[in-house]
Amino acid sequence: MTRKLKGIFLIIVIVGIFLFWYFNRKDYPNPTAEYYVNDFANALSPATKHNIVEKGEILYDYYKDVEGNGGAQIVVATFLLEEAADMNQYDPTDIFNQWKIGKNDMGLLIVLYFINQEYEGYQLPEFYAIDTAIGYQMKQYLTASRVGAIVDATILTEEDFDMGIAKMLHEFLWIVTEKAYGYEEFQPFNEEGYQEYFDYYIPDDSEDIVNTTIWSYIFSSSMTLFEKIIMIGAVVFVVGGSGLFIINRGGGGASGGAGIFRRRR
Repeated sequence: MTRKLKGIFLIIVIVGIFLFWYFNRKDYPNPTAEYYVNDFANALSPATKHNIVEKGEILYDYYKDVEGNGGAQIVVATFLLEEAADMNQYDPTDIFNQWKIGKNDMGLLIVLYFINQEYEGYQLPEFYAIDTAIGYQMKQYLTASRVGAIVDATILTEEDFDMGIAKMLHEFLWIVTEKAYGYEEFQPFNEEGYQEYFDYYIPDDSEDIVNTTIWSYIFSSSMTLFEKIIMIGAVVFVVGGSGLFIINRGGGGASGGAGIFRRRR
């Protein structure tokens, strides 16, 4: 391929990528590669994020092939607010449907809102409120009243925020596995075991998901410096703007809302 044809090809690729991004852009960010935890507020501890992802993957993988209602997914997202009124920018139902949570409409989205508070000269995110959206079929098992009761008894009353999330997630998993899938051997919450887990958890760098294929091609010897610069610019623009290369593991579910909203007392 001549240099001129390569240049034309690159222009076509860039225009195609831009058009794909433009017509598929969304109002909310795409889910992260981990999917089950989307800590946009950067407010969750590594141990809590790992626990959410691990439990989410186990739930989905173990029951995804159950006929009729398999594929339950519980997804957590966090958002940082400048002020309380900024919550109006987020609609959990729209986020749920954009992310397609839960196969067979067996999804639950938990949205946690944070507001920065100053502690000893530092701005740190403080939990402010929780909102949810429930999949159409999931509502048979996790009704709004059940979700509200669990939220009230866990994350809204537990002094330790990490422990509150762990207790809340445990209760949701208990109900889903028992009511939807007939599993009757779910064990009670082990607070001592979770405390030890939070105290001694060490992140594993191998858990990070990085897509290197396109970068390997860009930095190969098959492209000139000028071509590399053009492609890097296009990739940074598209990835930064749309999350195009993020791994999305949504089950295809939808929600009509019917969740609950609570502020931290």
